[in-house]
Formats: sequence, C-alpha cells, structure tokens
Amino acid sequence: MIRLRIVTLCVAFLAILSTLTSVAGAGIINITFDDLPSGVRSGTHYRNQGVMFFDSNGSRGTSTAIRMEGGLPVTAAVSNFGTSVSQPNVLVPSAASNNDIWVQFYDAALNRTTANFVKIQNDAEGFPKIAIEAFNRSGTLLERTILVGPGAFASVTHPDIYLAKFVSNPSTPGNIGVDNFSFSLSSVPEPSTTALLCTAGISGAAWLLWRRQPSAHRARQPVA
Repeated sequence: MIRLRIVTLCVAFLAILSTLTSVAGAGIINITFDDLPSGVRSGTHYRNQGVMFFDSNGSRGTSTAIRMEGGLPVTAAVSNFGTSVSQPNVLVPSAASNNDIWVQFYDAALNRTTANFVKIQNDAEGFPKIAIEAFNRSGTLLERTILVGPGAFASVTHPDIYLAKFVSNPSTPGNIGVDNFSFSLSSVPEPSTTALLCTAGISGAAWLLWRRQPSAHRARQPVA
C-alpha cells in the first residue's frame, strides 16, 4: 500500500512538472490577429495564450478603465483598414473611436499575472505615431515607448508589466491599429526550478508516508 501511494504521488508530481515545463518553454508568444475574421471582437480568443485585449473608456491616453457594456468588459476587435502595412488584419478598439487599447496578462490558471516583454507594430491608419505604455500592479507608469511611422516596431521591457496600453497620438487624426503583437510572461517558473521543487516534493511525501507506518512494518520494509 505504501509503495502504491508513493507511485501515485510521483505520477501526480510528474504531471504537474510536464504542464509547467510546457508553459515555461513557450517563451515569446507572437499574435498576428489573422486567425480571426475581420470585424469581430477578440473576446477570450487569446486568453489561453496568456493575454486579452480590451476597449477603454477614453482615447489618446486619457483612459482610466476598461469600457463596459451591460456590466461586461468590451474587448478590442480585429479589423482590416485596407491600407495596413501587415495584411490582412490589425487590432483596433471595438467602438468607432480611437480609444486606448488595454492589454492584460494571464497565467495557466487564467489568473491575472505580469509580463516582462511587450512588442507591437504600428499599423494605424493615418497616425504617424502611437505609443506603448506599461504599468505595474499599483498603476505606476513603468515605461513609455513611441512608434514613429507606419510599420514601425517598438517594445517595452520590465519584469512587472501588469497592464499595457496602446495609445494614439493626441495631435493628429487617424485610426489606431496595432499588429504583430509579441509578449512573454514573467511569472512562469523556469523548468529547472520546477523540476527541483517537484523532486523535493516527491521525496518529502515519500518520507512522510514511510514515517506514518507502524515501526514494526518499517523494520520489515527498510527504505533504500
């Protein structure tokens, strides 16, 4: 019975290790928005990859919250300007507006987490400049990077990016759009760390189960 329990624990820990290692090995994730049809909201489509995109309640850097409809958050949409540098699709606000696009990150359990890297391409219609803004859990601005010119790439790097915003230029007309979004999560355990923890867990559980046996039974079944 004791051996069966140890084997069961080993199998459970190895399953956890496999899951966490596969997530940790994901590295930088790239999203082109071409896997959705133009004109639909992104919804939870990308959440299993660790990210969601939302419309906001303000434009040109003035937003203070995610836009709500009927008590539910409104997600950003996929569209095609026809003039996009990277065809066919780009990410845009859901409303016919230049509302800031908010980006939130999720772990394997679909809980909010942080990213350490965010990169986009400026694929706006008419805007010569857009910006990426990165914030921590307290709402403090960590970094702001400007993308100048259609097709320009830029990124922000910080270990504690809890929220990212894509913001249009306040002084020029146009329609905000971003493409070729890349990111990586910062809270995923490294495979080597996970393996060490799982090994320690298996060893500790096996020792505790062995210790709970009657002393006479332990004497008959010494642990190697």
